[in-house]
Amino acid sequence: APSDRIQVSGPTGEGEDTYTITILNVQPEDQGDYSAKITNVGGSLKSKKCKVTVMKSPEFVTKLTAQEVKQGETAVFETKIDGYPTPKITWLLNGKPLTAKEGAQVEFNAATGDAKLSVAKVDLQQHSGIVTCRL
Repeated sequence: APSDRIQVSGPTGEGEDTYTITILNVQPEDQGDYSAKITNVGGSLKSKKCKVTVMKSPEFVTKLTAQEVKQGETAVFETKIDGYPTPKITWLLNGKPLTAKEGAQVEFNAATGDAKLSVAKVDLQQHSGIVTCRL
């Protein structure tokens, strides 16, 4: 149904037969299937569905905080992200991707956006530096 954000326009001249729906300031709730129903004295016809997917740029909902841990302890970094489609996350230590080889364990819950990096048995030589979460 037309509203302040949803506008429907029809033919403007002789011989034209195009109708257009325009959605302004698209919101996540606008995502879904759309179709048109055309009716006149001869009957009615429904169009095929048109799927609308609303994309959202990746963003950090919560920021990482600095950690200080003792040699041999576990360092835990947590953040919350949002975006659609679900963003790909890369954890870095001093600009280089962290892997299981360095003792990194990565968890990500796509439904909640919760991302977690755990580094077990922190070693001063191997693990000191700047940890970054890249989207």
